[in-house]
Amino acid sequence: MKKFNYGWWIIGASTLALTALIFFQLRWIQHSTELLEEQFSHRVDMALCSAVEQMADSESCVEITNSCATTNKKGGCQVKLDSIFRTAEGNAALKEALAFYKLDMPYEISVLEKPADAPSPHSCSLAPMVEDENHYLNIDFANEESFILDRLGFMAYSSFAIILFIALVFVVSSYYLIRQKRMSERNLDYFNHMTHEFRTPLTNIKLASKLLSKKQGETGDNKYLNIIQQESAQLMEQVDRVLHLAKLEQEEYILKKEHINPPELVEKILQEMSLQIANSQAEVTYTQSPKLPTLLGDPFHLGNAIRNLLDNALKYSPKGARIEIVLKETVEGLLIRVSDNGPGISLAQQKRMFQKFQRGANAKMTGQKGFGLGLAYVKKIIDLHQGQIKLLSSMQDGTSIDIHLPYAQKLAYA
Repeated sequence: MKKFNYGWWIIGASTLALTALIFFQLRWIQHSTELLEEQFSHRVDMALCSAVEQMADSESCVEITNSCATTNKKGGCQVKLDSIFRTAEGNAALKEALAFYKLDMPYEISVLEKPADAPSPHSCSLAPMVEDENHYLNIDFANEESFILDRLGFMAYSSFAIILFIALVFVVSSYYLIRQKRMSERNLDYFNHMTHEFRTPLTNIKLASKLLSKKQGETGDNKYLNIIQQESAQLMEQVDRVLHLAKLEQEEYILKKEHINPPELVEKILQEMSLQIANSQAEVTYTQSPKLPTLLGDPFHLGNAIRNLLDNALKYSPKGARIEIVLKETVEGLLIRVSDNGPGISLAQQKRMFQKFQRGANAKMTGQKGFGLGLAYVKKIIDLHQGQIKLLSSMQDGTSIDIHLPYAQKLAYA
């Protein structure tokens, strides 16, 4: 099964979010511009109609009104109405109205006859001045767009600046994320290759030490040979743990699930680790619920997970430690608990204990060897079995690790 690539999904989701942000920001600017244009048109119409009403009460308008009522010449009334707003009185009334609505900008006015479809955008009917509604006072502004953009002003420029800044941060972050991901992949490939290369000479060292140990007549009880055997075995265990964890993380290893008898699995582990338990002078108690059902799982990896927990309890507890292993049936499934009376783990360290290469302060102080991969490996195995793992610990009161495994699991890795 191919490993899910979170990096590219994050970049894709971020690109989609940034695109949506730009789209909605541009839509907001467009909507704001349309709203400002509508407000501008309304203010212009109000100013024009105010000037028309003011001029309708003037004496000069009365004469033109009477003249328009009697004239028969086409366009004659339009010329006369146009001349009203070009006089000093008309110009003053128009400027006063425009100033009241804060429309201080260059303009051109004209009187137009009513169009066949609808009046022009910035116009007002001259019905208060003449009896018919066939004429409109029209005004055109030279820099209307600049006026609206100026009112949009800071919000538009700040929006564009924020979008550009976010886009720049996104591009730079994506670049470094991709670069870091490639470096991580190269480092992981190198690390796995190096670990494989370590395993070959270790296997030869272990084999050679076994052959030497058989020659009891020649070597006898050789302490140096015992050191070679112990250290090579320990290093081989660490190398195997690294390889197993790397394969599991890359989804290269397929769990071989079968029906397991949990008590038999634990008893087998205790038997295999009996020498280590004896050397630690530990007191291991094992209790189980009666008639536990079988569990669907990978016996090799589940056995390694329990073995790692017991190994940690033995290594990081003082000699003569009391260790308890409990198998119990719960509503959710099977509970496996491994607890000890060791020095415990601080609350700050507990949050990182299931991460790779993390070791508790007590582990470093005791001088125990390890890469900090044990609990990370255990959590990976439990996750693949759709289970849960929980660490409970307090300083000087020991540590307890609970594993909850469901009896019924999805067979994605079976």
